[in-house]
Amino acid sequence: MAFDKAIVTKFTTLAVAALTIAVAVWGFFSELTVNNGFNCFNLVILSMVLLPSEFQVKWIQDGFGLIDNLFGRGLYIFFIGSWVFGLHSRFGGGDDGISLFALIVSIIDLCVGVLYVIFYFTFGDSAQSK
Repeated sequence: MAFDKAIVTKFTTLAVAALTIAVAVWGFFSELTVNNGFNCFNLVILSMVLLPSEFQVKWIQDGFGLIDNLFGRGLYIFFIGSWVFGLHSRFGGGDDGISLFALIVSIIDLCVGVLYVIFYFTFGDSAQSK
């Protein structure tokens, strides 16, 4: 049985989206200010766009052509990871652990984004689920 790269990218994208949504929802219940609320809300929306992109939903492919291949999805996840890293720095003084969790999630997001770009140039469309 051959190693299927598309299955790995599908589960990785779903895990990245779930972790990012978790840190954004935790941010709502942590140190809630207007700025943090907008940041967390936007992170939830941006991460939820990743979910239907893995299942090849037509309106996502038409409206968000950037995340239709691994290169664009890698850049998109890298952007989300940098936003989570900024959210991590905003929760610097809390004792509830969200700052550490946001740092870990941002590192995971940034690494997955870079790996997707590398996958795109290494494997091309063979790593993309269809």
